[in-house]
Amino acid sequence: MKPITLNNTLSNQTKTITSITSEVLDETPVAEDESHPLMKIERILQEAARPDAHARRTVVVLPAFNVEATLERTVHQLPGSVIDEIILVDDGSTDQTVRIARGLGLRIYRQPKSRGYGANLKMCYMHALERGGDFVIVQNPNAQYDCRLISSMIDLLQNDMCDMVIGSRLQNRRGAKEVGIPLHKYAGNRIMTTMHNALLRQNISDCFSSFRGYRRQVLKKIPFMRNSDGIVFDSQVLAQTAHFGYRITDIPVVGCSSDRSLKEDLDYGMGALRVLASYCGHKTGLRKRPIFKS
Repeated sequence: MKPITLNNTLSNQTKTITSITSEVLDETPVAEDESHPLMKIERILQEAARPDAHARRTVVVLPAFNVEATLERTVHQLPGSVIDEIILVDDGSTDQTVRIARGLGLRIYRQPKSRGYGANLKMCYMHALERGGDFVIVQNPNAQYDCRLISSMIDLLQNDMCDMVIGSRLQNRRGAKEVGIPLHKYAGNRIMTTMHNALLRQNISDCFSSFRGYRRQVLKKIPFMRNSDGIVFDSQVLAQTAHFGYRITDIPVVGCSSDRSLKEDLDYGMGALRVLASYCGHKTGLRKRPIFKS
């Protein structure tokens, strides 16, 4: 297993400045004057260490559960030149997921037992923010999406063209058919996406895609820790992002259908409907919901 090579520009710049500082300290007394070269270098180092510094950080989070068969392939598809850090949060896997992640050089956080998809994503977002992520990309390491398109998602976020970007598998039926998405899943997603667009006042094409990217301010604003620990978490985040007025867009990606059963898909759809109902109730004042309060 080869560890992925990441973007180390900020780290290298900081090391260079630190080296210069050490050389100057050997020869120059420290001055109290703010204009002194040492004081300027210190300010540069402090600025470089800030999460919101000019060299902004891109963090990819991998919510993982028993993905030993697909993890290595997923990681090696990631465009390392535009990624500063990869974080894997393991949701109590019972296979070799953690061992493989270590061999790939990922930053790993473990939960002793499975707490659910939503609980895993909560930890992913928390750790991404703690690590100074300015742009946070969610990539499920189960080979469901072609993660080479992360570069396009990052471009949209970095150029301030949106605050949240969704990787859509369903911008047209032909593309969905080519990657094996069954007709009933395509039709169900289309119906639910139309409802999301109407009620959230958006224009997206795949409301159930879990391949997403966010600007830092979105995750700092929305109260995602109040959300469900289950699979409906993503629907809640989408509604929260729209509720707080952030810009949402999507791009076409190559993806495949999930392996959920028809019953699981129906349960997921009903959960999403309940999220939309709670959103409408909150907006109209019928019943205020904590997940939509800042």
